[in-house]
Amino acid sequence: LRRVVLPLVAANLVAGALLAFSFSMLEVSEAARAWLGEQGYDELLGARPMQRLIQDKIKKPLAEDILFGRLAKHGGVVQGEIEDGDLVLNIEEEAVV
Repeated sequence: LRRVVLPLVAANLVAGALLAFSFSMLEVSEAARAWLGEQGYDELLGARPMQRLIQDKIKKPLAEDILFGRLAKHGGVVQGEIEDGDLVLNIEEEAVV
């Protein structure tokens, strides 16, 4: 049961990471949710390592792009996906109308 619920918890935590940032949206693939559930779980600590994982893999890189990078001016869509066994954030910048 824990292995089934954990990816859902991970997805909710990840989605919450972008709520404070305007003009940006986060989409997380099912594979990325499962990866977060697996990598963010420890037999002894439960889901506590998930916070650090989300901080390192999502919040820090996202903050850099929002403040100084490709999301700074007009926002965009950020897609969390698994590539070569690791979580990556692919950014689609919003077109200026």
